[in-house]
Amino acid sequence: MLNGHSSLGEDKIAIAKVCRLLWNIKLSEVEADIKGFMYEELVRNTFEKTDHQQFFTPRTVVEFMVGLVSAMTSSTEDTIYICDPACGSGGFLIETFKSINLNQKIIGFEIDKRMAWVAQMNTIMHGGSINTIHYLNDGGSLGYNDKLNELIPESGFDVVITNPPFGSDFSDETALCTYELGRGKASRRRGVLFIERCIKWLKSGSGRLAIVVDDSILNGKTNHDTRDLIFRYCIIEAVISLPEVTFKPYASVKTSILFLRKRSKSKTEAQPSIFMAEVKEVGRKANGDSNFRHDDKGNLVLNNELPIIINAWNSFKKEGENSIRSLSPKVFVCPAERFYSKSNQLIVDRLDVGYHHPSRSIAERTLKRSKYPTPKLAELVVERNISVVPDKADPYDLWRYIGLADISSRTGEYVVSEVFGNQIKSNVKLFKGGDILFSKLRPELRKCILLEALEEDGYASSECFVFRTISTSSNDNHLKDKISYGALIDQFEVDNEYLAILLRSDIVYGQLVYQISGTGRPRVNRSAVLGARIPLPPLAVQREIVTAHKIAHQSYLESQRRSEDELQRGINFLDSAFSFSSEKLCPSD
Repeated sequence: MLNGHSSLGEDKIAIAKVCRLLWNIKLSEVEADIKGFMYEELVRNTFEKTDHQQFFTPRTVVEFMVGLVSAMTSSTEDTIYICDPACGSGGFLIETFKSINLNQKIIGFEIDKRMAWVAQMNTIMHGGSINTIHYLNDGGSLGYNDKLNELIPESGFDVVITNPPFGSDFSDETALCTYELGRGKASRRRGVLFIERCIKWLKSGSGRLAIVVDDSILNGKTNHDTRDLIFRYCIIEAVISLPEVTFKPYASVKTSILFLRKRSKSKTEAQPSIFMAEVKEVGRKANGDSNFRHDDKGNLVLNNELPIIINAWNSFKKEGENSIRSLSPKVFVCPAERFYSKSNQLIVDRLDVGYHHPSRSIAERTLKRSKYPTPKLAELVVERNISVVPDKADPYDLWRYIGLADISSRTGEYVVSEVFGNQIKSNVKLFKGGDILFSKLRPELRKCILLEALEEDGYASSECFVFRTISTSSNDNHLKDKISYGALIDQFEVDNEYLAILLRSDIVYGQLVYQISGTGRPRVNRSAVLGARIPLPPLAVQREIVTAHKIAHQSYLESQRRSEDELQRGINFLDSAFSFSSEKLCPSD
């Protein structure tokens, strides 16, 4: 039986051609690495994209997770037991063959019958055993059945490494009752239950788990119990934040990788500092294609930061935190005191890298050094919040519109587009000249602009907050009734340009970074933005800072122009070479 089929397909001509190509090749004499690579590529390019999403983890991520687990793992046992409870095509298990230089016994579970067959063939082609992969119906690894229990080593696994499905609910009542996180619930997210199951299967005191999770596990309000379970049963060794492109275009959810070690049964070991990293590049573009860059020698290499993280981990473990300080804020160490009180009570359970990002503590220290007042943004501005849906209000008229794509990152530059109303089917917000637009979506892009004073009225994406300084709002019919500060109008003098610049600064971003939430489209909420503190010197100092930024911006534009000129110069050289070739080969009369 081949994948459940008793006969080959109808394309006998293609089959015959393949047979002729392979006729003189003895597969038994081909190295397992080569056979395995050929098989993986064949499988990877055979399945539909929807299947690809479900069963394939990017190779760079697989290599990284296995590589870091290998760096963490040392065993005195004759054999180490490794499991992937949602093994898909078997990528993690195959990589352990190559990277973990210990005698291994691997086992994989898969809920999809076809993929279980694919994974089994994959392991065989790489030199593995025929009994490595097990098809489990009726809930897969999350189910409750005797066959599953018989396959788990009595003392537990040394390593569990997996990228489980986490986007759907599990609702088997019988199985849910066996979970601490499922008891008394009608359903629970699979990603949550996989964490508990994997931890349960680990060897006490030494078993390690490497697992991909969506960020709601690390920061979501509904997952406090999941994080509590992690802290109670595990030592958290590392948290690695992955970029949103990692699983695109098939999934856009924000994910991270958790590296855990199961506590001994006494659970007395103290949580040490946690190694954290924010990865921006994993060698993939948003469309799923490989992403390359040129190295220092001009060679084309995969744009992948994950190997840097493994090197940083090794340095951290051998030489301590000081050895990786130069890599901050990409790589940093979060002290255990951030999570536990002096009486060893858990006081903070959030595990997302953004919450503990160094930008936060840097901003806090910077504000403490301020020799000027630091009022909250809410004390300096009022919000303009007039919304309309152009497609409903006037679908055939032209609307002046600023979308997030029309706002440049960090620079304060923007363009106003003219768009027919029927092209904008969601809420937009009114803006007027002199308003400040602040993007709440992906605040790390620092998309904040001050509109020109003479800018005509228009509308901005609903992902923007529209602010105006209190001092310039008293003559605005839309806003004057919102001003409830009375004497506060004259308490703080703020320059519009200065405020827009500060809202793009590290000082403000550091106050927001740990309050960003959302797994697909991370945002910061209104109260967080309005609660940000703004150092407010006298107007003369504010304007001095504005002048410095204008000079810097002019230098930026000049550098940009020179870069474009140099690029064009290079293109001209290439064109000249082509012209020379044409003239040499085909002389003109």
